[in-house]
Amino acid sequence: MIKHVNFTGRRRISRSCAEIEVLNGSPRTFHAAIDLSATKMPPSAKVFLEAMCAGSSVVKRFDFGTVGQLQAPADLSLEEIEGANVFFSLKVVDIESDRFGRII
Repeated sequence: MIKHVNFTGRRRISRSCAEIEVLNGSPRTFHAAIDLSATKMPPSAKVFLEAMCAGSSVVKRFDFGTVGQLQAPADLSLEEIEGANVFFSLKVVDIESDRFGRII
């Protein structure tokens, strides 16, 4: 029997909370629509979207504000991300829960 241990208090965020479209061009960019209203996340928690590509160690982090006040950054360029398949990871960090913050 496999046991799951979760000391960090992480919770899974449903894929339905974010719609992401990669726009080909020079440079390649993306558009993201994030809706966390159905989650029980604190409004002051920070929201980050990370872009990466398989086989590359480059991870680009985009600051989308807080759960209570989502706002896409001005620069959504993916020029550092090489490769055809871009993967995204949505992270919400509650910076008020403890000294170093935690990914929810």
